[in-house]
Amino acid sequence: MFRSKLTKYKTIAFILICALSVFGLSSCKGKTEELAPAETAEKTEEISGTEESGAKPDENPPADEKPDAKTEEVKEEAAGAFSEAFEKGLVHNNGSYFVRIDDKVYFRNIPMDSMEEGAIFGDFLGGERNTKDCPLLCYDTESCTWDEAGKISGVGKLFACPGGFYIGDVDEEGNYTTYFFDAKTGEESKYYDGSPHGVSDSGELLAVEQYTSSGSVISLIKDGKEIAGFGNESLYYEYCGFAGETLIVLSHDQDGECVLCSVDEKGEMTELGPVSMSGYPCSEQLEVMKDDVYLLAACYEGTGHFLSEWKTFKATPGVKDSIAEYEAGKDEYYEESGADDAEGPEEAVPKICFDTGGNLFYSGHQPYKAYMGSPDNGRDNLYYYNDIYDKCLLVKDFLDNDYGDTCSIVQDITSDTDTVFVIYADVEADPEYDIGWRTGYRRTGWHICAIPYGYGHEDENGQAKEILELNSDTPAQTEEIESFSGNMSEADMRKIERKLNSIGYYGFLHGTYNDPTGVRWDEVFYVGAGLDADNGFPSKQIVDEYLKETGDEELFTDLTVVSGQDVRDYVKKTTGHDYSEMKYPLTWTHLRKYDLYAFQHGDTNQSMIKVISANFENGEYKVCYESDWGDRRCVTFVDKNGSYRFISNLPVKGASGMTEYSYLTEGMLIPDSDSRKLTESDLSGFDVDELRIVRNEIYARHGRKFTDKKLQEHFESMDWYVPRIDAKDFDEGTLNDIEIYNLDLISKYEKKKR
Repeated sequence: MFRSKLTKYKTIAFILICALSVFGLSSCKGKTEELAPAETAEKTEEISGTEESGAKPDENPPADEKPDAKTEEVKEEAAGAFSEAFEKGLVHNNGSYFVRIDDKVYFRNIPMDSMEEGAIFGDFLGGERNTKDCPLLCYDTESCTWDEAGKISGVGKLFACPGGFYIGDVDEEGNYTTYFFDAKTGEESKYYDGSPHGVSDSGELLAVEQYTSSGSVISLIKDGKEIAGFGNESLYYEYCGFAGETLIVLSHDQDGECVLCSVDEKGEMTELGPVSMSGYPCSEQLEVMKDDVYLLAACYEGTGHFLSEWKTFKATPGVKDSIAEYEAGKDEYYEESGADDAEGPEEAVPKICFDTGGNLFYSGHQPYKAYMGSPDNGRDNLYYYNDIYDKCLLVKDFLDNDYGDTCSIVQDITSDTDTVFVIYADVEADPEYDIGWRTGYRRTGWHICAIPYGYGHEDENGQAKEILELNSDTPAQTEEIESFSGNMSEADMRKIERKLNSIGYYGFLHGTYNDPTGVRWDEVFYVGAGLDADNGFPSKQIVDEYLKETGDEELFTDLTVVSGQDVRDYVKKTTGHDYSEMKYPLTWTHLRKYDLYAFQHGDTNQSMIKVISANFENGEYKVCYESDWGDRRCVTFVDKNGSYRFISNLPVKGASGMTEYSYLTEGMLIPDSDSRKLTESDLSGFDVDELRIVRNEIYARHGRKFTDKKLQEHFESMDWYVPRIDAKDFDEGTLNDIEIYNLDLISKYEKKKR
């Protein structure tokens, strides 16, 4: 389950945002290149240990400090936080307009008036206009909320570094320039002449390309000083990428000879060997595996830029003449790339991929890669590939992307394991901006979108439920409610309390929502909401249909069944909206033959709340309550002839907790390890024995039994634990991607602590 965390930044210096939000110090937890998918976790078995000690993970202090409080201390902390992110490998610089730091994505809300009104081929991000005070937005991929995090310049590429951000832009004279936003001082300044191309893994080395009277020059920069520079009128160096702290470039001389080179952090160049091809090779893709780099190069011919040849080369950085052509296998999707067609367009070049053993193969696509598909009835679909290389339709008829007289043109697509980001422009063909045979377009609209996908964000067809417009003037953000004393009597509050704790209503208090379309219906109907007529024991006919739909051999626990009509009627009764309008409908198995929704569970998600204050005004009830896990919220509803119709459920400003555990979690060391990617900071407060319990909580939550007697006794002491699957029969496939990620992280951290 995805948690909807509170995201309400204060509009203060960007430094405070970095210190408090990016690295977990507040309650806040959004190209066609990847931001780096999560690692695939190895299967982790039990290891010996002791009983639970009751230690708790470090809690995050609230971000309620005033902008002028301890300013210097906050700035120092922010600067340290950036460095810490690089040390932990939480920063993903993919060379586009988006930078991911842990579960947050930073990008600029580039104003329309900062770009040229027209451009050839509709490429508006390639303009040369100097941009200042561009809003920098922070998108939280867990809560799907965003807010402004500061002001920054530039319409070029964005890179994070230990001290802040590098930004590509042009200066007042129109020259390509790299600017630097300093996280310690909060100031932005010109950093170096030329456009930023990439940063090393540590973020300390920057590759910049500048255009001089003697030709193009690639410079390796550290601390604002050039370590080395390469290029002149007769020798051109093409940026390929970084392998750790080593820069990889491809040299081209006037005779068409090309050599792959590596440049170490001291600026020393090593010629790895010639890239021998029939034409003029260009770098298409650089991948690093262990101590080697793999370069996929391609040659193109003619004004139409047609592919004539492609090859892969393997070399070891720092080892002279180590290059060699590399032959690899092809997967079943290879033919989709069209790579065997020597007359195809640029998309015909295949992709380099690696299997779990580190072996290279060619494919038509990459995991978590998003792209616009072939036109369907005049509009393009948006697809992505999952971690097992399946092609998945994400948004049908997404854009009219056919470069017609009126259409939408994609400027940038970036994707990762849970979100696709798209920048596109609405355009009209305009001959004023034509250059030769190249069509010019005038911009009429501008969109920056986030499209979350995965569990909880897909409809019954597996497609995205919503497209979030991130550059909207009024983004749908989660608000906070100020605490209040209320005007209702103690007796009236206890009456409301009893009703909210009833089986039909307590699920509306699970999750944050600004309006009733954001209610989580899996929570409301978890145990049937009083509408399960069979009380968990449906007829054999229904059970057989359920097993047929799910492919299960037998039921493991109670089966809750609610009729589709009851669901639709209850949604209308409690929200005033149709079920089709809901953002988070039921993810249960739908038995279409009988129009029934069915769900297996062996526990309850019921929790008790205590009403603290209540206010009745203008026909609306606002009720402040505290849950049995310490969370404090305010639910708003109206009373329709004795039935509650819910409007919102929002956190109380300044209240601690802000968790959303939707079932009994008492005794768990990390209750949300099934819905949130953990970090090492979450684990740092536990000893090795406690880490063992934290790891096995993930299995216990699924009802797995344990062969270790102490582990089994520990979990049997928990009210939420329902042992039902022998260890030898447990299917690892029942774990979600977040759980697999966390198992791998915890296992590695355990080894470090030993």
